[in-house]
Amino acid sequence: MDDILVDQPETGLQLTDIELSGYNGYEISCAGAFDGSILFNVSGNQGPLSYSWTGPNGFTSNEPNLDGLASGNYEVLVLDENGCTLSSNFDINEPSPLVLLDEVSDYNGFGVHCNGGNEGFIYLDITGGSGTTKIEWSGPDGFISEASRLEDIFPGTYHVSITDTNGCEINKTYTLTEPQGLEIAELSDEK
Repeated sequence: MDDILVDQPETGLQLTDIELSGYNGYEISCAGAFDGSILFNVSGNQGPLSYSWTGPNGFTSNEPNLDGLASGNYEVLVLDENGCTLSSNFDINEPSPLVLLDEVSDYNGFGVHCNGGNEGFIYLDITGGSGTTKIEWSGPDGFISEASRLEDIFPGTYHVSITDTNGCEINKTYTLTEPQGLEIAELSDEK
């Protein structure tokens, strides 16, 4: 009787050097962005490999590595020429969107109580995004601030730019108006 030697890979297909995009704890930089990526190598294969990807919203691809991805779950099926397969899932997560809630002074439709007054205010409440947020205000007469609460401000146009650690940004403009000044009419002495 003859001995028969069967050549078989010892470990089968394995993913190595897995690298997912990284944005401060997320794989997507900003909510709704398409900048995720999945990179890896495969070991233990016999011959060329084929790839079959599926993902969110009907996503499919036959590329070995992916970029320009939206958030969601991606599954890859890797097949070598001997019919050996490997399946793996990857979660690509995004931060929650930056949300800006605000409260703006309103004195009967005006931003300040009296003409020339400085009792205007703008209060910001910022949620979501990634990491810390940076606030940059600009306004009339060279006004600048990094505060989330502006108080004792004069009428005018104020612009705020809010940026999180990943560079996600919200911009908003506020215009505080003032009532017309009081005028004293001259009375006539005619009789």
